[in-house]
Amino acid sequence: MNIIVSYLYNDRKIDGSIINAFEYFYTLYELKQDVKLLIYTHQNIDNLIVFLKNKFNVDNKCFNNVTILKYPELLKEKTLLVDGYSVEHLPNKLKNCEILAIPGYNVKNNPKVKYFRCYNFLMNDNFNVINYKQSLRLDLFKDFKSKEGIFLNSPHNSGVYPNFKSDKKIYRREDLQCPNLYQYFNEMIYIQNSKIIDRKPRCFFECQYFNIPYKYVFNGIKDGSFYRYNDYNIIKMNENDLIINEFLNH
Repeated sequence: MNIIVSYLYNDRKIDGSIINAFEYFYTLYELKQDVKLLIYTHQNIDNLIVFLKNKFNVDNKCFNNVTILKYPELLKEKTLLVDGYSVEHLPNKLKNCEILAIPGYNVKNNPKVKYFRCYNFLMNDNFNVINYKQSLRLDLFKDFKSKEGIFLNSPHNSGVYPNFKSDKKIYRREDLQCPNLYQYFNEMIYIQNSKIIDRKPRCFFECQYFNIPYKYVFNGIKDGSFYRYNDYNIIKMNENDLIINEFLNH
């Protein structure tokens, strides 16, 4: 059994880490691997499963292998930690398994973990770090038709650009907590929040994939948004992905 793990904070909305975790999980599932997705959260279980079912066009039998837990359990199988909280807090609790991790922020090196680093600012160099180009499964998203709208996207920045005017309907992040947010707009403006590091935003790749034009407002931080807004190299996740390959060669 291979394990994919993500942690959803009690006060956090479903975000890119959960989506990333599901894409790794389902790619391995498609490749006929014995795989399980574990999500640690105290939030409503049914809401989370419904969200994933509404977002992805997948074999619903896969959800038999999705488990929601309130507390970490001891694991013995090869395990991938996908979000920053899990990478920082879970390795010392998972004492009997091989651990792979995608760091979401700079954490202290744990010698029993193999880290896959998307950008240098996310983790310092050490003997366990592998530079990694993340691949995605945007082909799994359910079909939609975009409406006339503009998305003012700024992480942890409610009410951004309060005086912004447009002939289109205006949406902000707090307005679009839904599985298929791209159906509501056909243009995005990403406003970098100078007080918050956006580590691995998916929105630029997703806009490119769905042919939604976007603009980028840089506010002085070389974070994940800075590196991704002009990266047009979208890679579909398959058996050649370094992390997927680690599980296949287990």
